[in-house]
Amino acid sequence: MNFREIQQLQNRIDKIQKIKKPPRLRCLVVNPGEEIPDDLYVKSTNSDGEVEMIQDPFALLIQVEPKQDPPGLN
Repeated sequence: MNFREIQQLQNRIDKIQKIKKPPRLRCLVVNPGEEIPDDLYVKSTNSDGEVEMIQDPFALLIQVEPKQDPPGLN
C-alpha cells in the first residue's frame, strides 16, 4: 500500500465515523471579561501533514459585548 491508498482509506474511515458516531455540538457563551476556554481549540492535521490547533468546527462561540449606554441618557 502506498501513502495515497492509506490516505484514501483514512478518509473513508473518517466519513463513516461521522455517520456512525456524530460529533457533539456545543455552544459556548463568553461574557465580557471572561477568557475563551482552551478546550475550544482542537488538534488538526493540515494538508502538509503538520499538526496545528484550530477552533473546534462543531462548537459555536458567542462573545457577549459589554453594554453601552445610549447617548443622551446621562
